[in-house]
Amino acid sequence: MIRSHSFALLLVLGLAVDAAAEPMTLRGAERLALQRNFALQSGSETLRAANAAARGAYGLYDPQTLFTLAHGEGRDLLNQTPTVQRLATRYSIADLSLLQALPSGASLNLTFDTQRQESLRGGSGFYDPSWTSSLRLGVVQPLLNGFGPSITEEPIILAARSRDATTAGLQQQAVELLVTVHNRYVEILRSRQLIIFRETSVILAWNLLEETRARVAVGVLPPLDLLDAEFGLKRRERDLLDERQRYRELVDQMAVLLAVRDELEIAAEEIPQPQVTVDAELDLRDALALRPDLQQARQLLAGQQLLADNAGNRALPGLDLSASYGRNGLGGSYSDDLESVANDDLDNWEVGLTFSYPLGNRVAEGEKLRRRHELESARRALQQQEEEVRREVRSASQRLEVGLLRLDVTRKGLEVADERLKNLLKRREVGLATTFDVLEGEAFKAQAQADLVGDQSAYAQNVVDYLRATGRLLAAAGVQLADAATATAPSLLRLDTTP
Repeated sequence: MIRSHSFALLLVLGLAVDAAAEPMTLRGAERLALQRNFALQSGSETLRAANAAARGAYGLYDPQTLFTLAHGEGRDLLNQTPTVQRLATRYSIADLSLLQALPSGASLNLTFDTQRQESLRGGSGFYDPSWTSSLRLGVVQPLLNGFGPSITEEPIILAARSRDATTAGLQQQAVELLVTVHNRYVEILRSRQLIIFRETSVILAWNLLEETRARVAVGVLPPLDLLDAEFGLKRRERDLLDERQRYRELVDQMAVLLAVRDELEIAAEEIPQPQVTVDAELDLRDALALRPDLQQARQLLAGQQLLADNAGNRALPGLDLSASYGRNGLGGSYSDDLESVANDDLDNWEVGLTFSYPLGNRVAEGEKLRRRHELESARRALQQQEEEVRREVRSASQRLEVGLLRLDVTRKGLEVADERLKNLLKRREVGLATTFDVLEGEAFKAQAQADLVGDQSAYAQNVVDYLRATGRLLAAAGVQLADAATATAPSLLRLDTTP
């Protein structure tokens, strides 16, 4: 009676594991992980920041406006008359400048300034008060150091490379998360299947114990068989409790991974067994082109290449071509002054060259050498990473092939174990097999079932690892990346919901 209560308690505990509101499927777990995982949300914010920086970098082409307004007085001695006189003036100045950077590295400067001057005493001129204005257009074009779009647009290019590298990094985070979720989910399905097998073993051991107890009571079997049956049941009950505890722990780990605080119920699904076709040449080509970790490394390498090239440019001497043209005006009123600027022949121009070069130039040469070594280091690191990818693709393909062969072997092993147990049960009916023999046969079958489920889960994990190694996992899972500039969800990654 006590034993029947114990067995009933085991079944109740098993049912309690599955008590939850809404079952979680593998697809639902992947969707929830992409939405709720805090690491992905953090990576999404980093991508938003990188996208904002890339858009903001174009601000170097925004025209810059400078407006200056000043008012003051000045006193001086005038030494242009028969006697030295004091000159006191009051002035007001307004200056408006417009600066524009050009892709070639040139800077364009358009300036308009006007000044009103009034003599307070002595030294009065023809116009008093007087207005003077000027309109000037100037350009400075580097010819060596600082010449070209790659130098001018370095912040834009680096920001774009950083954004693309951050995008690839976020996709790599998603790949690792999907692999973890899938493998954890498969382990849960495997554990639940083992629970079913363990429950079947307990039921068989219970029935065997009842039969053995009855036969021992009538003297058909020796008392030793009863001890074997009792120990066999106890051992199977222990295995069942251990597996149920493992199942709860796996479900709790999945809940943490999905940021679910309520009790999580796993849907009644079979362990996925997708079929994939291995093509060594195509697999390697896709891996080198599609894997986010390689894309991220290439973006960083491209940034290092730009910095190395520009460091070489900055080691060149400075040779700048400058040119300017302006018109001046003078009048007793502001309107006369502006008319003078437009009509009078008071223009001026200038063309010149400016050469500069630090003697020794050790700072620029040292930076050039440093960037060159950093570029070579990044290039070698990428080559090593590509070699690792080639090895991973080969290994993943081999594990798939071996996994299929193992499944064939374990299926055959389960058939043999099942037939062996049936034969032992029949032999026991006629006294040709002991209770211990039957329990050993049942344990052999239970192990064969566990081996099959283990190989099925290993194959499912090998398929995901193969998709990860070849760079196809995100596409196979239907993962999409939202626009960082417009998306409002915490995570920029989501599953494709189209049928």
